[in-house]
Amino acid sequence: MGKTTNGGGSFSLIPSPVDFELLSVNFVDPVQGWACGRSGFIIHTTDGGGSWIGQPTGSLTSFTSVFFLNTQVGYACGYSGRILRRPTAEAIGSGDRLPR
Repeated sequence: MGKTTNGGGSFSLIPSPVDFELLSVNFVDPVQGWACGRSGFIIHTTDGGGSWIGQPTGSLTSFTSVFFLNTQVGYACGYSGRILRRPTAEAIGSGDRLPR
């Protein structure tokens, strides 16, 4: 996993808390961000990507996209039409599957 402090001019490697491919990352401000990928796992940072904490979703579905409007409202989309939402401060995995 790489981290930049200069808008992508250069990157430094940091340890990843997961051993699977990450497919999407989204930051709502310089310190709060989420990333998702294979194996139904989502990770969250509160320090600009310096460290990450896993947020299990209870799903083995790979998530291909994560997007947060702010620190309270976010969505993760995955294979087989799986969509999780985060309407409160609870882990994103507690969200509901949205109707098609």
